[in-house]
Amino acid sequence: LLLTNKGILKLADFGLARNFGDPPRPYTPKVVTLWYRAPELLLGDKRYNTAVDMWAAGCIFGELANHGPLLPGKTEVQQLEMIFQLLGTPTDKIWPGLSSLPNYSTTKFTHQPYNNLKQKFPSMSPSGLDLLNRMLTYDPVKRITAREALIHPFFAEKPLPKEPSMMPSFPILNIGQSSAGPKRHMSDELKAPRRGEKDVEADAQRLGEALGDLFDNG
Repeated sequence: LLLTNKGILKLADFGLARNFGDPPRPYTPKVVTLWYRAPELLLGDKRYNTAVDMWAAGCIFGELANHGPLLPGKTEVQQLEMIFQLLGTPTDKIWPGLSSLPNYSTTKFTHQPYNNLKQKFPSMSPSGLDLLNRMLTYDPVKRITAREALIHPFFAEKPLPKEPSMMPSFPILNIGQSSAGPKRHMSDELKAPRRGEKDVEADAQRLGEALGDLFDNG
């Protein structure tokens, strides 16, 4: 996570990025840091797509709400167990094709029929829980896409998203600068131009559509 003093947050690290196209070609399933690895990858699927990134984004969303890692497994087996305990044990009924995945027959599926996201995040809004559930959907075909996620009602809740120019800045120390240097008032740091909520909502909608095109087109 890269965060500037202007309040701009970015995700980084494309060390395991993949080229993809139509029709999809087989890949190695040993991708993505374990804590954020989608269940289809853990079960050995070699024909995956951008749905694995949406699962990872859901893990990060949950991590931000949880103030700590959501699924911090130490092994692939433990990672699957933690997923099952949080979301319930998957079946072919909710995830068609599950039993045909390479590692299915060697995986012990402990029966746990309940989705526990609501219990895990009792203070999260209904729309927030819906978005998290759709990001952490077992079936990658049914998992929410980037375009759908960016226009989800959760992002219309307050506080509304803002352009970088609207964000407050925070003081930083330059190399060699003493912390006892000239004092700056917090009120000076938090000043930002004001705009109407409708303007911000319109900008957020345009940004969501643009980013959705970028994600969907690879």
